[in-house]
Amino acid sequence: LHERTNEDVKEQIGFLLNSLKTDPQFIDPVSDAVKEIVGRSGKKLELMQAAKKEEDLALAGTFQAALHRQILDTLSSAFALLLSHMDRNTGLFLLSKAGSKVRDIWLYLFGRSVNDLGGFQLMSIKEGGAVEVLSDGSSSQSFRSRFPFSFFLARILTEARSLTQDSQNPAKSLQSQFSLLNWEFGIADKMDKATLFRYAYDFTAMNCAFSQNMDRVQQAQILWKIVSLAKGSEPTLISEIHAYYWQTETTITAYFGLIDAVPPCLASIKGSVLAAESMGADLDMTLVGHVIAGLAPSAQEWKEVQDYGDWMTKFEDVRPIVEGLLAICGRLSEPPSALEEVSNSWEKLLF
Repeated sequence: LHERTNEDVKEQIGFLLNSLKTDPQFIDPVSDAVKEIVGRSGKKLELMQAAKKEEDLALAGTFQAALHRQILDTLSSAFALLLSHMDRNTGLFLLSKAGSKVRDIWLYLFGRSVNDLGGFQLMSIKEGGAVEVLSDGSSSQSFRSRFPFSFFLARILTEARSLTQDSQNPAKSLQSQFSLLNWEFGIADKMDKATLFRYAYDFTAMNCAFSQNMDRVQQAQILWKIVSLAKGSEPTLISEIHAYYWQTETTITAYFGLIDAVPPCLASIKGSVLAAESMGADLDMTLVGHVIAGLAPSAQEWKEVQDYGDWMTKFEDVRPIVEGLLAICGRLSEPPSALEEVSNSWEKLLF
């Protein structure tokens, strides 16, 4: 769930009221979506209930008012469900701040997701009940989305994974499957880097473990670079973010693990990844070398016994990752030239 401050709520209410009064591009799809939700819910006016329930009549005043109240209850509940869908991962905030290009994509995907997605319980309108606004952030950490309805697109692409992962070219196959859905506004086409990186940011927040030691932008930058190295050039399609992440997920997870275990290595590891011209064993050894340098006793400033205990915690946390990378490189038919030197340096830390 996403937490909001009072200022967030005030800003959101102000934006909604203004949009519902003055923005036909927003009003029309919202109106259509409310009708869609009410239609799918199967809700009907309960004429006999309105006539028989004395409490409802007493509160409403007249039979007509009691029926009017049923309509308002149904519509307000449908609108609440709709708001929870719009504001998933603070999507409404994105709309309120977006430029024209992102706004067009938001309005299009809003209508498309209402029609295609059963993910916000269209069939279960409950008058007067609280509606949860979900967050798709990994590690139960909410995030502010930068690409409209990225959770909706991610779900579709993830569902297509099983159809494409065994093909000779999974990235091409995934793009083919994605394109079959007849997207508009260039959703399945090549995008400029700034727009696609918005999606990469959301994808990172939804798929990579939350870190106390680097923010989501830094994580997304590293993920983007690894995906680019795997592809051989920067990604240009939403589907490529998925396909090449799945191909390199183990590597990305290991690199993030190195940083989390030894936070002082963030700058050096990130710098080496972003400067890399290829991925593989040589890059692995470079990053392990940064970790070893960061853990070297000569680099520590131990003053108390507790300082050594903190060092041991870092060492034990990073140990399985480092030893895993060393083992993988050691099994290669042509191990990297730095393997022996890095392995010896690691062995010195062990003793």
